[in-house]
Amino acid sequence: MTEMYTLLTIEDEEQIRRSIRAFFEDMDCRVVEAGDGERGLELFRQKNPDVVLVDLRMPGMSGLEVIDVLSREAPEIPIVVLSGTGVVADAIDAIRRGAWDYIMKPIKDMAELEHVVKSVLERARLRDESRRYHISLEEEIRLRTKELRESEQQLQTKARELQVLNRLGREMGEVLSVETIVDRALDITFTALHPDLVLFFVREGNDLLLRGFLPEESDFSKEDVPIHRVGECLCGTAARDGSTVYSWDIHTDPRCTYEECKRAGFRSFAALPLKSEGEIIGVLGLASLTRRDFEVSASFLEALGHEMAIGVKNGLLFEKVKADAIELQTRLVQIRESQKEKEELMLQLHRAQKMEAIGTLAGGIAHDFNNILAPIVMGTEMALLNIPQDHKASRMLKQVLDAVARAKDLVNQILTFSRQGDLQKGPMQVAPVLKEAVKLSRAALPATIEIRQDIRTEGDTVLADPTQVHQVIVNLVTNAAHAMGSQGGILEIILDEEMLDESTAAGMDTSLTPGEFLKLMVRDTGHGMDHRILEKIFDPFFTTKRRGEGTGLGLATVSGIVRNWHGAVRVESQLGKGSLFTIYLPRLESRDKKKEKEVEPIPRGTERILFVDDEPMIAEMYADMLRFLGYEVECMTDPLETLNAFRTDSEGYDLVITDMTMPGMTGEELGREIMRIRPQTPVILCTGFTERMPEHKALQLGFRAFVMKPVVTQEIAQKVRQALDSKGSGQKAERS
Repeated sequence: MTEMYTLLTIEDEEQIRRSIRAFFEDMDCRVVEAGDGERGLELFRQKNPDVVLVDLRMPGMSGLEVIDVLSREAPEIPIVVLSGTGVVADAIDAIRRGAWDYIMKPIKDMAELEHVVKSVLERARLRDESRRYHISLEEEIRLRTKELRESEQQLQTKARELQVLNRLGREMGEVLSVETIVDRALDITFTALHPDLVLFFVREGNDLLLRGFLPEESDFSKEDVPIHRVGECLCGTAARDGSTVYSWDIHTDPRCTYEECKRAGFRSFAALPLKSEGEIIGVLGLASLTRRDFEVSASFLEALGHEMAIGVKNGLLFEKVKADAIELQTRLVQIRESQKEKEELMLQLHRAQKMEAIGTLAGGIAHDFNNILAPIVMGTEMALLNIPQDHKASRMLKQVLDAVARAKDLVNQILTFSRQGDLQKGPMQVAPVLKEAVKLSRAALPATIEIRQDIRTEGDTVLADPTQVHQVIVNLVTNAAHAMGSQGGILEIILDEEMLDESTAAGMDTSLTPGEFLKLMVRDTGHGMDHRILEKIFDPFFTTKRRGEGTGLGLATVSGIVRNWHGAVRVESQLGKGSLFTIYLPRLESRDKKKEKEVEPIPRGTERILFVDDEPMIAEMYADMLRFLGYEVECMTDPLETLNAFRTDSEGYDLVITDMTMPGMTGEELGREIMRIRPQTPVILCTGFTERMPEHKALQLGFRAFVMKPVVTQEIAQKVRQALDSKGSGQKAERS
């Protein structure tokens, strides 16, 4: 661990406490321990640990009672249950009371406990960050809401002021639009004084911008008027000085500095500043093509300018307030959307944590189930090898092996779900997997649903993983069954082939390559979907099911798998008329059917093998099978004793086979130590799941082979023979 933390262990067995303390102190962690619940609670209140390990069965105060107290006093502190009962229900009860995770005793691998502790600490850190984000977001919403309320109050105040100050007169009406006020003022001015041109400039900083002029039908246009500056030309001078400027002849007036005004053909000019409360908000300009004395109308212009200034200012103020209100409203909407997005992210986080916990539990169950299957496979195969093929029990034993094979496939599906299995992508036929998946799904579907299968192609070979193909089919069948509900209907599954040209392929997906495709169609007679739902069905966590009926991951998983195979998914649906899901998978080039693979003879040998597995029954079963093949086998259940035995007689063993997960020392550590002592000794690694040690890593570390449990006789015999032959000094294999 990169960060120091304090761990409190509440466990009545001193040996377990000592092992935990030694392991985690090597990780630079502070460890506090208690032998009973009462002492544990005292230390918890004194030491403020970051994580707590609690045994369920203790004399006096039980682990569940301790969890109840800790959950009340400090629900933010992660609690990990150490369960020695072997009953998953006890661990689930502890989690319901407030525990964050659990691990079963005996603890076979301290690294597994370290992984659990890291996981709950990381979850605690994420929850703290989420809580801080939630608090900061609430504060942001509070501030933005306060700003909006204040702006709304300002808007109401200014609106009331506008009603009072909007007194352009009865002729101009009670209006708030700047354009309406300007148009009315220009019309009044033009009607009353009859200038050849009247203009209105609004002030924006040091610029005077033309907002309107009359008459509109004249040869004059806005393009003829440059942007005026405060202090320049006649209008700019009026805006700077705050007093009306009159010019008898602009061609001889040095204050008229813009040639554009002179080229327009005007002679006399008047520039009236519009003042409101000492602020110049604009300029009204009057022009005449002949010499004219506008000053004789000074009193009328002053009154008009006063009324117009009030109206224009109010109009500008109203526009600004309205724009501010719109901006504040937009910001509030953004805040609300941020809050909604945050809630959705939190919901996705909770769902992801739930799926992670389920996946961890599934992986553990799969590992234990593989250990159960191993002796069944070994015993059945040994029995078959010891009875004649025509014996009446032979058929029954072969049925047992077939059932175990299906159970092994089921375990692989569980490992894939929990992200602990390796995907084996390769050439495969879809039809057999389709039949098996539909057969397994049949039991879970209502009897009111009729299933119709139609396999129209023999060339159904694609490059994919059988487990994922099974997952795609089951998800589509389950989705169709949910659409039909308890009232039932017809579920039609068709397997066909189709040639897609370039335009058709591009219409489905721009990344789709034209060619021959296998087409899997799943049609239902359910309620159908509208276009709004169709747009979202492949989004992660989107579901139309009620809470508790689905996670919204099924169709998202289907889409991800199919895209990974370079295929495409097409959906057609209408409300009340059902849905059709079509999966397109690139077909492999057609080949002649391969002849049935002849059963190869099981290789044998006479070398000496050291077999290590902490499960005595599994160790003995494998040892008996290897002895049957002619090998001399010594089996052991303790990796530390095995290492001592190998050190004593390293030349006495031709091959070592070790399990991966064992208490005290893992198979990886044991194998590496054996290869260090005697590098030429081949070592085979066996495991029930690949979360900690995938095959490619095992081979990189020097292991000669990697075997997944449960192992059939043919496979382990070949692996053993290959490992011995690769050593270079092994005996030549016997052939049966």
